Amino acid sequence: MNQSTTSVADEANAWQKMKTDSPEQARRLLDEIELGADVADALNGGREVTAAEPIKSVVKALEYAQAFQDIAAFLAANPVLAKRASVHPERVLVSVTTADDPGAFIVEAARCGQAAGARVEEYATAEYGGIKIHFGPVCVQVYAKAELVCSQVVVGRVPDVRHMLIVGLDGIRREAAVGQAVAQ
Repeated sequence: MNQSTTSVADEANAWQKMKTDSPEQARRLLDEIELGADVADALNGGREVTAAEPIKSVVKALEYAQAFQDIAAFLAANPVLAKRASVHPERVLVSVTTADDPGAFIVEAARCGQAAGARVEEYATAEYGGIKIHFGPVCVQVYAKAELVCSQVVVGRVPDVRHMLIVGLDGIRREAAVGQAVAQ
């Protein structure tokens, strides 16, 4: 079983490399792959499809498998996050609302994500604020209730309330002035 897991991971890595290094070659490969009608029907519920469509689904599944494998390694390396994690089909949620210092927890999680080579972005809404640590098509979302980690900012002359994290990913506390523009 371990050998097949490695094989799937190797194939996903090779596909990612081809998509990055030679996107035109990857596109041609998908267009050239021919599957039997019975395979296409089985993979697509009996509807008519192009020859490349089923393999695109397989490739997407490999991308998700690789993402979850990377997330598993990330959580294993960061057990404080793993203790609070709940896994869902397209993301992993990590609520830090009950942490002693949710803002500091989010900043530390961002640093861990960056150290793992993931893309990290912050987000804020009226209800929640935090970060998304992206591993391919899947993210680890570390968040807390907005009143603990966000501030409201009124932008422009017409009240347009937006939210932002009180502490930036660099760990520096932000002070938002009324009328200050907020990047969305």
